[in-house]
Amino acid sequence: MKGMQKISRGAGFRGALDYAQDRDSPEAERGVLIGGNMSGQDAKTLASEFGLSRALRPDIEKPVWHNALRLPAGERITPDKFVQVADDYMTRMGFSDQHQRCYWLHDDAEGQHIHIVASRVGLDGSVYLGKNENLKSTRHIAALEEAHGLRMTQGVKLDADGRVVMPDQAKPTKGEIEMAVRTGEEPPRQKLQRIIDEAKADRPSAIQFAERLEAAGVTAVANLASTGKLNGFSFELDGIAFKGSQLGKAYGWGQLSKEVTYEQDTDRQALERFSAAARRREIDAGIAADHREDAASSADAAEPRRPSQPVGTIGPGLGVTDGREQGGDPESRASSDEGGEAARPSGGEIGESDQGLASHIPAIAGIQPGDGQGKAPVVLDSRFVFKPADSGSYQRVLDLGGALVKNPSQRAKMDAWRQQHATLQAPAYRLTLTSRRDNLKTYNMGKGRGEDGKERTYTAQEIAGMIPNLSRQNARGYDVYITPIDPQHHYLVVDDMTPATVDRLKRSGFEPTLIQTSSQGNLQCVLKVPRQPDQKDEQKLANQLVQHFNRELGDPDFSGVIHPFRMAGFSNKKPGGDDFFTRIIQGGHRICGRAAQAMEELREGVRKRLQAAQDALKQVERERAQQAEKLRLDALWRDGGNHQDKLCKDAYQAVLRQVEGAGWQLDMSKVDFRVAKSLHRRGLSDQTIERLLTDHSPSLHDRHSNPADYARRTVEAARQELVYEVERQAQRSRNNEGSAYDNQRSGSSMSRPRPRG
Repeated sequence: MKGMQKISRGAGFRGALDYAQDRDSPEAERGVLIGGNMSGQDAKTLASEFGLSRALRPDIEKPVWHNALRLPAGERITPDKFVQVADDYMTRMGFSDQHQRCYWLHDDAEGQHIHIVASRVGLDGSVYLGKNENLKSTRHIAALEEAHGLRMTQGVKLDADGRVVMPDQAKPTKGEIEMAVRTGEEPPRQKLQRIIDEAKADRPSAIQFAERLEAAGVTAVANLASTGKLNGFSFELDGIAFKGSQLGKAYGWGQLSKEVTYEQDTDRQALERFSAAARRREIDAGIAADHREDAASSADAAEPRRPSQPVGTIGPGLGVTDGREQGGDPESRASSDEGGEAARPSGGEIGESDQGLASHIPAIAGIQPGDGQGKAPVVLDSRFVFKPADSGSYQRVLDLGGALVKNPSQRAKMDAWRQQHATLQAPAYRLTLTSRRDNLKTYNMGKGRGEDGKERTYTAQEIAGMIPNLSRQNARGYDVYITPIDPQHHYLVVDDMTPATVDRLKRSGFEPTLIQTSSQGNLQCVLKVPRQPDQKDEQKLANQLVQHFNRELGDPDFSGVIHPFRMAGFSNKKPGGDDFFTRIIQGGHRICGRAAQAMEELREGVRKRLQAAQDALKQVERERAQQAEKLRLDALWRDGGNHQDKLCKDAYQAVLRQVEGAGWQLDMSKVDFRVAKSLHRRGLSDQTIERLLTDHSPSLHDRHSNPADYARRTVEAARQELVYEVERQAQRSRNNEGSAYDNQRSGSSMSRPRPRG
């Protein structure tokens, strides 16, 4: 077990508790409160509770005490066991039960660890002083390992006098970490350590070492004695000076001399331009240039150069100072400690002038070796000073190193992402981290992070800023996948292709917007086609098309069109993937016309089937209505009585409404005639119709002296008229005489002779 960093003290409990709880991380990675002697359950309530002890001693400016203890990777104990260890540790450190404290458990790939947040002010008013507490903590941790049966770890090194041997690399101070979190800039100490590590990586000469630092924007001052002996270097970065010993043991000349060669007889003269005296002369010259610049009358006078930055070198993050594009050598630009050639994305069909989503981030210019052997220019590589050991502020400091000073590997990833996005041009993307290790969990990075707990998607620029974090997750054992989210386009992915199947696809007229490879001989194509959001079954049709492509040419088990695929520039963590870097083979934004045509053909088929289905449905509805009417009438005929009477009354009302609507002169004999025809059509017998007319014809008995005879003759005339109409229809069908004859005959139907009463 180890203390993760120096014990810290502070003024605000809420900040320390938020850090321990780490609410901004995914839920699975947040801290879990496992113990202590307080009743609060979250950062807010615990901070209020800590306020009780703070109020007892307002003279104590820093009442917060914070430390973290980590188990070695692979060692696991229960939360209850961790609480026992923490209680024992706090007792050994000199805290009593009167001192409020809480323990937060974190569990990640590097191992279990707890954060201890305590108050230095006891509830009895006592104050914990804690002299030499970091050294005491180290010794107590070693005793705890033995007392609680934990795995024994190597403790700090002590010299012959019992003093702690300084580490090879000094970590950023608490103040530097806090400033980095506030400003968003990498701590200068950490940044300088990384640049020096890169500069000394291949055992350069002292001249090469100093020139590489200068090219990276670091002022290196050689401590040269008058005899020519080199006693080491001091460094200055961003206006802050450091001795080698302030950076850690590895940066003092005692250790540095084992990694940087210095031949006094041959190197002294060349190195003198980096001596303290030479640096002072450069500073004086720079001051004089500043004075001349102030005196210049031209508004666009040239900006004076930094003394440590010669013409043609590259300043930190600024590019070549003479205005030309930096990093022209493709070997130097693509060099990487994470895969070399495999990490370099191919330009394919993307033009060199295409800047994509971000400004061009240069590689640091190489320095030609001085041995004259024709070696390739050396590119300063990048190594993180610390492994990702914790979450919260300390981890965000590590993020700054990757986000602001991208190493060649991250530059290669950035360039690959620039090409991939320039090819896809989706407005947003889903990010998925797929675990290839048993102790990691696959998750959608945006799940639950959007408004109202919905999924959050990311723009291309946001993903560019996440590349340092994605790089670390990739190294931990995650595969990095993207899914374009675009309401206007489909992205049809054809997976597990070979060069031969890609050729078949192209010969069939399909033009992928992206072809990439994630393992030896395995290719993946993406075809972009317009989407019609209002088209019925649009998603289903796109699924059918992409499944067809994959059955014929790729992965027969491929599920659908909204499907993740690998983010370019990241390594394949699948078993057997051999950490192969996903590379773009061909890229160039295009809409695949043939695939768009195939989608339209599918849509047209759907439209035709839909129309046919609608027509069939209407026909079914008509037939159902006719059948229902027939059943209703059949019921009336069967039931007789009141139902037949109602049918007759309805017929009279219908005919009278027709007469009134047409503006005809009312003739009740004609009305009776039409009603009789209507009842004949319903299938009623002559006797029934005669009875109905006699019973329901308005004022029949006033109009006719013999109503029964009138009704008989009216019913007979109506039946004859119906027979005549049937014969006329048959004749018209036979002779195909058209509608003129029919109209003539039908127009005379109301004027045919009617039986008179």
